[in-house]
Amino acid sequence: MKKGGKTGYTISLTDSGYQAARYTREAGTIRLEEMRSSETGGLPCLVLRGKHVCACFPPRSAYADVGEFSSVSADATLAHIRTTIDKTGLFNEHYCVSYAKISDIDAVRARFSYLAIPATDVDRLSVLNGSDVLLDAYRPIEASVAAVAGSTTKETCIVMFEDDQFVRIIGTKAGVIYHLITIQKSGSFDLLAETLAGISEMTSLLRISYNETPQTVFTAGRGEVSIEDLRKSDIEAIGLLPEDLSGDGRYAPELLGNVYGSEYDFTPGPYRRARTLAHYADYSLLLSLVMIACASLLFLLGLHCSLESRDLEKRTGAALHAYTRDMAMMEQDCSALLKDTDPERINELIALYQRFESEPRLHTMLGIITGSIPAHTSIERVEVVRPGARTESDASHESPDLPGPSSMPSPGSTAFQVKIEGVIRAQYPLSKSLFSAFLSGLQEHYPVAGATFRHTDHWAGYTVECEAKR
Repeated sequence: MKKGGKTGYTISLTDSGYQAARYTREAGTIRLEEMRSSETGGLPCLVLRGKHVCACFPPRSAYADVGEFSSVSADATLAHIRTTIDKTGLFNEHYCVSYAKISDIDAVRARFSYLAIPATDVDRLSVLNGSDVLLDAYRPIEASVAAVAGSTTKETCIVMFEDDQFVRIIGTKAGVIYHLITIQKSGSFDLLAETLAGISEMTSLLRISYNETPQTVFTAGRGEVSIEDLRKSDIEAIGLLPEDLSGDGRYAPELLGNVYGSEYDFTPGPYRRARTLAHYADYSLLLSLVMIACASLLFLLGLHCSLESRDLEKRTGAALHAYTRDMAMMEQDCSALLKDTDPERINELIALYQRFESEPRLHTMLGIITGSIPAHTSIERVEVVRPGARTESDASHESPDLPGPSSMPSPGSTAFQVKIEGVIRAQYPLSKSLFSAFLSGLQEHYPVAGATFRHTDHWAGYTVECEAKR
């Protein structure tokens, strides 16, 4: 199916006017609506402005054949086909040619089906305004009918199409026309007999000249020759379109065939240029929409960055203000400290800080003590006394009115007095061995100044005093 607009108009031009319908593509199918003809008021050209249009026309004479031609380029193929047609002498006037490739023969040749029509038949499209109509396809009515047959079956078939003036017998396969026979009704003495003879001639021609055997005979249009007439003459013919097609669509297959794809295209130059410009306009519009979307995205990103920048600027100003305030307060505190500090005691304060740094840390002492505890042994009390400080037992015997010794460490002391009390839940002599092991492990880190061990019936208590140094 040829790619085109999803909606548009399909038109069949006739000598008396035209038939038209609006088409819609949905899920690979084509639906015709609003069918009308010129006798019922016609379709105003203003309705077609800017719409996709597919049109066909009934040529008074047409020639179709199949041959082997050059496939190097489109111009070479067209020139080769024109040379072949000129040799036949069928046309004494200017004619137009369109072709469709059937198969490749080698790298430079291919088998083509070509269709030649007098230019005067093509010019009837002038009833439309080429600057307002987007003409997607313009082809002979035979090509449109063949396209419908190609959408129905891919096998070789014969289509008998009748309109007001002609009976057209079309030999086609997969939408490609092999040969045409046109019978003019006004000059026919026995139309049915000539139609039967034409179908028989087309069958023989397809078998002998093209090695193709027609599988089906289709009928389309309406007029003097009906399906019953063909069946009475032992020709099993069937309708090209379903009988239940809405309206009179089954009598106008060319309207449906216009929308189907076909490589035969006789669109004049002005309409081709308008179609090309319309495609460029669609691409330009799509590109413009993409650019608008990108610009909108960049605008939103810029706006977001601007808002974040303002927020960061406010936060930076607040942080700078807090920094300035804190620095002013630090300067005031430093000035007050310098006023209250005796410069002569700086060295003494430094030495005092160094002694403080050299003192052992409480968490280190507890880690060493607990790491030396063996099994069945627990610690109930650890008392750490800074040199010169009072213990809890000493403080309980002194009067609260008497001043105690200074809490500051002595100038050369960096050791703590550690007193450990605990319980060993084991029978003697195991408790004695565990206590000895605890003392040995503790002695490796802190010198033991004294130790007591007392045993009862089921457990033992101990007290250890040692000196902790860094």
